[in-house]
Amino acid sequence: MSEDNTNIPIDHEAYQKTQAQLDAIEQEIKTTQPLTSQRIDVSSLKEHSAASKSKFFLLAVDELAITYSKIRKTRGDGNCYYRSFLYNLCESLLTLDQPSERTRVLQYGTRKGPSTIFVGIVKLLGYIS
Repeated sequence: MSEDNTNIPIDHEAYQKTQAQLDAIEQEIKTTQPLTSQRIDVSSLKEHSAASKSKFFLLAVDELAITYSKIRKTRGDGNCYYRSFLYNLCESLLTLDQPSERTRVLQYGTRKGPSTIFVGIVKLLGYIS
């Protein structure tokens, strides 16, 4: 037999207060934490992380530094993976040594349609105004 939850009383005032508090927290995060940082040295992770006291963390940073010289910090808001992926993709494509390929990518990415995210990232990176 299924339970009928229609008789459970709902405290609308408490819900509205909770929602207002969540909205305030979200707004504070948006105003204090950028979506992404400027490019910074990988080694800066050692200085800025609470985990930097761990020898395993420090070894992991050294391993990252072998392959990568720069990183971007990204706001952890549920879209951080996709934002990081797109930033990396755009930066990789736009820093190609072949000017014709870079132009082709820019022309494709600035078409109208679902690529508005691409355009926004390209503008943030300073490749178009």
